[in-house]
Amino acid sequence: MPIFEITKEHIKQLTDTDLRTLLGLLCEAELRTNTYPTSSVLWGGHQNANDGGLDVEVNLKDQLSKLDYIPRPHTGYQAKQEKMPASKIKKEMLKGRQLRPVIRQLIAESGAYIIASGIDDCSSSMLQDRLKAMREAIAEEDQASNLHVDFYDSNRIATWVRNHPSIILWVRRKVGQPLDGWYPYGNWANASESTASQYLLDDRARLHDVRHPNKEGMRTVDGIQRLRQLLNTPQEVIRLTGLSGVGKTRFVQALFESQVSEAALAPSLAIYTDISFSPEPSVRKMVEILVAQGQRAIVIIDNCPPDVHRSLAKVVMQKGCQLSLLTIEYDVIGDEPEDTAVFKLESSDQRLIEKLVRIRHSHISQIDAETIAAFSDGNARVALALASTARNGESLSKLNDGELLKRLFGRPENQEENLLDAAETLSLVYSYDGETTDEETSELSLLGSLVDASVSQMYRFSAALCRKDLVQKRGPWRAVLPHALANRLAEQALENISPEIVLKKFRSYGYERLLRSFSRRLGYLHTSPKAQAIVKFWLSNGYFFDDALQVNEQNVNIFRNIAPVAPEMALEVIERAVDKNEAFLTHRSLSHQRFSELLCKIAYDSQLFQRSVNLLIQFTKAENNKTSYSSGSETLCVVCFGSVCQGHMLL
Repeated sequence: MPIFEITKEHIKQLTDTDLRTLLGLLCEAELRTNTYPTSSVLWGGHQNANDGGLDVEVNLKDQLSKLDYIPRPHTGYQAKQEKMPASKIKKEMLKGRQLRPVIRQLIAESGAYIIASGIDDCSSSMLQDRLKAMREAIAEEDQASNLHVDFYDSNRIATWVRNHPSIILWVRRKVGQPLDGWYPYGNWANASESTASQYLLDDRARLHDVRHPNKEGMRTVDGIQRLRQLLNTPQEVIRLTGLSGVGKTRFVQALFESQVSEAALAPSLAIYTDISFSPEPSVRKMVEILVAQGQRAIVIIDNCPPDVHRSLAKVVMQKGCQLSLLTIEYDVIGDEPEDTAVFKLESSDQRLIEKLVRIRHSHISQIDAETIAAFSDGNARVALALASTARNGESLSKLNDGELLKRLFGRPENQEENLLDAAETLSLVYSYDGETTDEETSELSLLGSLVDASVSQMYRFSAALCRKDLVQKRGPWRAVLPHALANRLAEQALENISPEIVLKKFRSYGYERLLRSFSRRLGYLHTSPKAQAIVKFWLSNGYFFDDALQVNEQNVNIFRNIAPVAPEMALEVIERAVDKNEAFLTHRSLSHQRFSELLCKIAYDSQLFQRSVNLLIQFTKAENNKTSYSSGSETLCVVCFGSVCQGHMLL
């Protein structure tokens, strides 16, 4: 059986309540797909409550074109998870000897009445017997011919389900046959809660179109409308980026919520996974299956690396594909894949964070909510994690940032100082291998040696931080997130650990990746005196580019990472390399594009502008020595290779 298939056997395994819920979801999906209001669908309550003979009711005020499974504007469904032979049908439709009032009302309004049995498996003759019994039950009513009657068996219900990919996933989960790691529309942002909380909107321009960086950002509601418009079109590919904790997944959920603005996307089209779930089938396989089956769906891939995004985009953009693709990622430096609309979501307004904290933790006072929001710097994840530590009657408003940081990583009655120490140390690197535990070679071993912790202790600390939602994982890799918090922790770690020891450890043989990751973190700590001291030591001791042997991929990457901390010294290193080493400009490991982008950024400092331009010209000549360039605005535009640098505007 195909993994993305639903049959009568799946429908037969549903409970009474599940069947009624399924019919409600299907009616909503049918209406939404055909742009009718889902508010016309009425269903809910307890399965055994007195419903007058209807479990699900569709009541549209306006006439509708005939749909596949909702034949009339006013259609009622009776869900029965049992066999419904002709002998049972009259008893179901009649109360005593009288036709049920709800069915009479359907007759008066020329509506439709449908019995849906999730157990029956009807042949043509069996179906005709049931339809005959339904007509006989209403035969004595005036205008009985006005009522459309029908009988949906398990096969027909399964066929209806197959029109809606997200509902296929819902059914499979209900019958214990889920696709591992794949989910229908639901509360993806907070799976521990059964229903999503209200999505809070503010007027801040939080969403930015990366393809048009000079344009003003969009308000959240406008951004939601923009993405809805794009995703309604098959073969559309979107990349949503932003720091961890700013609410990217919750934002994507809101695209499918009718309570948020107008024209919400159909939840029945949504198929979601997170790469960290290690979904089975794989994301590539799932997309290929959906394409092969001609399914119309909106596929959402959370924590999706750039290479996976590019692979999926190629599949989705095939001629005839009915999919739309939205991938989510927190770190996309230099990641602007072709044929993709890339958007960046920024942190929330402080007032919105205050409101969110009060909604989730009603016992927290307004002044404490303000304290938490200010500490979190607009990051919802940090705010909610900190809010969860506050007890009834306890005030956080008098605590300073250091005390709030301790509170975030421990409990008031049992401060886990070692956990905070570990978090600081793990934050020194942009990412680390959190699974390898070999004492001699693991990254946890090296990081633990900075705070006298064993590999097993660091593994346990890392797992504890994951549970606090302050470390995210993808495969074996871990990262303390959000970066605003990680930067604060790393700066604190440099205050507590000798920079000389830090440098010595990270430059140990065999830890090249960790050294590069450390340099990337340093690039965010330009205001830290200790970080500045490390970078200046690195740049001044001849470690970079003094001879041809130093021009390698590792050193180029490290140099670009730390240059923002001491831009003038970085400029001097490049100048010295160009002057002393004739082969530097043409070295095979040197990327002119990357150095040009770096020099463009340094050029924003007016004191360093002309020196940066001079070097840019030399890199350009080395790239194509057959072309000569004159000075001026045209020169800078050319040497920038079409980058986002606006330095030419200063000329």
